[in-house]
Amino acid sequence: MAFDLLKNKIIKNQSTAVDVITSATVSSNAYLSGVAKAISKAGGNPESFANRKIHKPVAKHGEIHTDVIAIGAGLTGFSAAIEAADEGARVVLLEAGQTYSSSTTRVQGFVMGADTDEQKRRGIKDSADDFYHDLMTVYGDEPNIEPKLLRKLANESADYISFLENQGIKWDKVVNIAPKKPRLTKRAHTIKGMGTTLIHALVDSAKAKGVDLRLGIKVDELIVEDGKVKGVKATTVDGDKLSIYASAVIVGTGSYTANMAKIKELNPKMTNIEVIVGNGDGSALNFFKQVNAKIINVPYLQFMYYFYGVSFGDKFPEAIPESPTLPNYDVLCVDGGGHRLVSEDDFTFEFTKRCWRNGYDEGYAVYGQKTAEKYPVMTELGLTKKTIHGKNFGYKENNLEKLAKDVGINPDNLKETVSRYNILCEEGEDEDFHKNSKNMIKITAPFYILRMPQICTDGYTGAKINENGQVLDSTEKPVPGLYAAGSCADSGVMGIDYFGDGMSLLNCGVFGRTAAKDAVSRLNDN
Repeated sequence: MAFDLLKNKIIKNQSTAVDVITSATVSSNAYLSGVAKAISKAGGNPESFANRKIHKPVAKHGEIHTDVIAIGAGLTGFSAAIEAADEGARVVLLEAGQTYSSSTTRVQGFVMGADTDEQKRRGIKDSADDFYHDLMTVYGDEPNIEPKLLRKLANESADYISFLENQGIKWDKVVNIAPKKPRLTKRAHTIKGMGTTLIHALVDSAKAKGVDLRLGIKVDELIVEDGKVKGVKATTVDGDKLSIYASAVIVGTGSYTANMAKIKELNPKMTNIEVIVGNGDGSALNFFKQVNAKIINVPYLQFMYYFYGVSFGDKFPEAIPESPTLPNYDVLCVDGGGHRLVSEDDFTFEFTKRCWRNGYDEGYAVYGQKTAEKYPVMTELGLTKKTIHGKNFGYKENNLEKLAKDVGINPDNLKETVSRYNILCEEGEDEDFHKNSKNMIKITAPFYILRMPQICTDGYTGAKINENGQVLDSTEKPVPGLYAAGSCADSGVMGIDYFGDGMSLLNCGVFGRTAAKDAVSRLNDN
């Protein structure tokens, strides 16, 4: 899509001095570089094309009137827009990028659901009550969690799966996220084609239902009159100004993890970020500030401690300690104090939660020669690559004391932990954490240790919302006309011990639709 836009601009203006496509900067620059090389190869002068000035028309101002505005063309925005259109409302969906490039396009395509028709077709027994119980088992001790919102997610998950099916989505399989409770039940509905297929289906559905879908329009601020949100002011990629008036605005612009300044400001304790793959520029926080919304500050991103680094390039380990999707259960995982926290075959966020709460900015995978021989690529990467902060990813030593000192762990603690683990391996039963015995491999010299830094996705700090998706002000009263869903308003249903792939999309969808239904029900009030 970005390449077609660039091609048309270049041909129309007979110049390569065109602006890059918003939301596709890297691919745009690569395309322009390729065009320059093609011009040169054809005998032309790339500089002459690059120096041709493009006339830009004088910016204009326009007004649009509609019923509902959805901001952000991700799963929240599309779910809200389609639902509002189904309810008979006029809808404008605004997207700052000129392409569909929200975090939804990059997901693996899992959507959680309980007691769904797809589960029943596959003989999977489940219920909304069981789902809620499992969610509370994971999130129950999180201070920001609101059980009533989790209950809503569980209760409405099946209906949302049906909603996606009605938009043309088909399921490849339904899987469990981890081999142990509370994530054992097969609830993750896997889309055929993953995230891009999902977005394409929603685009087609939205267009068919008459949604006014506008790309390349950045919302600058909300229009607020007498304490009520009445619309938005926006700017097009051509510099034109728009005032769009509506009875309701639904914010679905994602979090702030494309904004490094915001990441540092809101998460000062996250000092060992190796990779961050989230989305959102933090604009939602600016909208919320306009109306004095109640912001729930969560001092960490959605992240995991696992063995992966930017320096790995195209080389990938056979299996990855504490990975959520390609886990290596054959290692011993410890925190910065040298202590074992959970079974290594528990879902990765169980380790993350405990390691973070113990005050450490990375975890460690420890193993012996037998495991090293089983995973040569993993071991090679550990011994030859460095973290983004310049530290060696791994070490090999003939004694545990040196191994511990290599990464700053208390040697006595690590020796005690490894000794206990080896006893359990010899007994063939993990009495401490109930790890599967087939993955209990005794750790013998030479010894290896791998760093597991912070691998991050989305941020959790955002607006507090109620069960209708309404944004609440500092006194916890609804802000008239303003709704939010997805990563900019998920602190009530997400925590450091993330339930698993598919929860974020479920949250976007359920509360995006909920917001739209409530907004449309109030149209006659305005």
